Amino acid sequence: MKRARHKIFRKDDSPAAPPINIDSLLKNVHSLELNYQGFQPAEKKALLRTISALCKEVIENAMCHGLDGSIKLEDLNLLFRFYVDLEKEFKLDCNKDIKKMIMDGLSKFENEFILNSNEEVINVALKRLCAIWGRFYSRVYPDCLICLIQIPTDMEQLLLVCFRDAIVLPYYKNFMNAVEGISMSFAKYINSEEENGVKQEHKLILLQCFGVLSSIHGKDMNQRLIEDLLSGVRMSIGV
Repeated sequence: MKRARHKIFRKDDSPAAPPINIDSLLKNVHSLELNYQGFQPAEKKALLRTISALCKEVIENAMCHGLDGSIKLEDLNLLFRFYVDLEKEFKLDCNKDIKKMIMDGLSKFENEFILNSNEEVINVALKRLCAIWGRFYSRVYPDCLICLIQIPTDMEQLLLVCFRDAIVLPYYKNFMNAVEGISMSFAKYINSEEENGVKQEHKLILLQCFGVLSSIHGKDMNQRLIEDLLSGVRMSIGV
């Protein structure tokens, strides 16, 4: 008796449908994996480009629309395992390439999120960050962990680093130049935004966001900024 194939039943409430039928492309990966060792070097390079493009589409779809119910977990595992094997064969840095896919996917996710959100949220930077973080941490983050389970790195850390670098730093890196210090300056900024509708609930979401991001390993300049911003959030709440 054939073993039932597990499906991932997650449906996003995004207004737009996924742009491609990934499931129809995934069904050919197994036969390619079985036969690619007989390919010529140029054919293998072309195959790697194709598989890489498919991985990129899967990541972007997971970020922008959620995992479609027709996509099977076994197919995702096979796709990314095959991708890792091909990258190793050409002695490429798989983790570096996956990070670029995630960064590109987050950029697309942010753009689509902004286009489909109301102006009251989007026009206030702190509210926008709260809304984007809420969607990322509740849906994008777990979906991507499922997609990328075959990648040989700490995906939880990588996803958080990418969110920090792609979403947070472009808006808040300027606080590094604050004369009165990052934490105090950020606390004052948060409190000043109360007149634009920033409430205690937003501050608590910011506390969660920067608190989770502070778990990123390392003490480089970007991570020290996150820790200072977290201190600023706590100051604005009075913690």
